[in-house]
Amino acid sequence: MTTITSTDAPDITPPTESANTILFCHFAPGNTDYTPIDIGFVIACLRNRFGNRYSFRILRLDHVRPKGADQAARRADRQATVARDAQRIIEASPHAVFLCLESVLWSKVFALGRARRVAAELRRKCPNMFIGLQSHKIQAPEIDAVLGSGEIDCVVTGDPETVFLELPGILNRHPTAGVCHDHRHENTVLIESATTPSRSCVGHRALDDLPSPYLTGIFDDFLHERQASLHGRFRAFLVSSRGCGFGCYYCFRSVKFEKVRYFSARRFYDEMEYLLNRFAISRFFVLDDAFLYSKRRLVEFQEEFHARIEMNPGLSRARLFVMARPETVDEEIVDILASLNVICIQIGLQTVNPALQHYMKRSVDTLHFQRIRHWMVKHGMKLQLDVVVGLPGDSIEWMKETLRFALLLSPFSLQIKQFYLNPNTLFHRDCDQYEIEIDTAPSDFDAPYVVKAAGIDARYFDETNAFIMEQIGAYPEVLWKYLSRKKRFLSELFYRRPERATAL
Repeated sequence: MTTITSTDAPDITPPTESANTILFCHFAPGNTDYTPIDIGFVIACLRNRFGNRYSFRILRLDHVRPKGADQAARRADRQATVARDAQRIIEASPHAVFLCLESVLWSKVFALGRARRVAAELRRKCPNMFIGLQSHKIQAPEIDAVLGSGEIDCVVTGDPETVFLELPGILNRHPTAGVCHDHRHENTVLIESATTPSRSCVGHRALDDLPSPYLTGIFDDFLHERQASLHGRFRAFLVSSRGCGFGCYYCFRSVKFEKVRYFSARRFYDEMEYLLNRFAISRFFVLDDAFLYSKRRLVEFQEEFHARIEMNPGLSRARLFVMARPETVDEEIVDILASLNVICIQIGLQTVNPALQHYMKRSVDTLHFQRIRHWMVKHGMKLQLDVVVGLPGDSIEWMKETLRFALLLSPFSLQIKQFYLNPNTLFHRDCDQYEIEIDTAPSDFDAPYVVKAAGIDARYFDETNAFIMEQIGAYPEVLWKYLSRKKRFLSELFYRRPERATAL
């Protein structure tokens, strides 16, 4: 049995007290479409291995920043939120709880600070509860700190779909690859030092071998509730591949998985048809970066999609939002995407500074972005662009030029993010070479912002912040998402669903 609950969705199936209830908690961003599909894959694997031996539940915890006029008020608000989350976990009566620190949607999310607060509250109220963390990003000093505090019983650092298959051993604190235990418990032997967290992704050789969290019904109650509460406008997450072969210097997606692997077109459309037929969900966000790696693969998707429409005409109502690297896009690719009912493409512009293009392993020029925009307009597709502020070696003028060029492309939405440091990326490895300094203030939810780097100082951030806010005011028709250490701005309708436009 699996149920999923959230702070804004009532528990569809009331929890039953069970000695074998395993609770997976996540700190989701405010996106109303967010589905913890990564946890869903883990539970699908666990159910495949253990059947009904355990009851698995998913609980969405608050991802709310403290509110208040001063520091004392914000501290009180945080404490109240933490106490509320801990109480909700206790009410689920789990044998064990695992706090999952990352988000499948946005690589800046790293909820270690909030997870530790919740764990400390749980430990105070339920000293015998088994409490674990799961994280791809957590580093050796952080592992040592959380295990040394006594708040946490173990940290799962390896591939969760593989590591959690050893769940009985984890709960009994047996040596388990990819897991670091609190060594103070009796009969515990560390199989790997906290200084060498595992990043293995041995897992399944073919991704189709992974049981689907959708087709196994794990999210059924959740999807019914979400679709109803959003009046039929819920946008489901789909995955057609894992990993990214480009290796941008700042991006965690290229290091989370060791290589690019694919689900088949058949598996992709099996899930789509299930979601459409069972829940009337017709809008889909494709999470992977590698959807456009191969034209031949896209043709396979095209053939599968149109063959299924002949058998199920209702599938023609499906609409897709996909992400793409500009190098992978040409006119024929856009034509194929249009035939797959893609209505919006998100592309990483990041910066037009020619001296920084190697950070993205990119060789295309700005003219190619204009060509892509032209091809998309022919099919009524909408464009979402991403921009990064504060990359080492950037300048105020090049940042302004990047934003001017982005607006010239008439995007449907524009995401601007201050550069933040993700573990195991090239910038993280060579931070001294790039003179990178990070914000050392503790955070409940975020990977640290970079506050200084080669050519980047306080004046850079002050002037670029002022310029960005000017553009936000000058272009109200664009949906903006601006996240920085100094400023957070989100257009009121940023998460509205893009429809295919007749004219752009």
